Amino acid sequence: MGGNDEKGWEMKNLNIGDLIAIPSGDRIGLAKVVYTSDFFRNVLLLRLYRKTYPNLDINELPAVEELSDLYYTSSDPVTEGRWTKVGFQPISEAEKLLSKRTVGGDVWIGDEHLGPASEQELEVLPKMLTYGYRLIEKAISRFPAPESGEI
Repeated sequence: MGGNDEKGWEMKNLNIGDLIAIPSGDRIGLAKVVYTSDFFRNVLLLRLYRKTYPNLDINELPAVEELSDLYYTSSDPVTEGRWTKVGFQPISEAEKLLSKRTVGGDVWIGDEHLGPASEQELEVLPKMLTYGYRLIEKAISRFPAPESGEI
């Protein structure tokens, strides 16, 4: 398994539904943790909203239907203090299914192995590709800047 009893394992500090502020230049991106793994070491799935904020004073949370992108990444930027937990929003049933993907030719939802992927599943399901924090921060820098006066 993932070895969550090993030294250095800090995923317990993150919960599904945590909202994470991610700084990028002159703006802040917001992501929701929709999956944390006990099987794949230090891996989590972020739902990165395509909206930015001028600072950490995020008063209005994104709606469930807000446009977003999914990124598998390490928990390290949060546990090491680079990114900040700023709130919590329970995940919906639809968000729970966002972790359905292929890993090494098999289908997984969360940490549940569902078996070998069919040809169709290999074509339509995303592969679990893990992105470094710099790529996620760069993606935020390409989102529209917050409008003046927006909080």
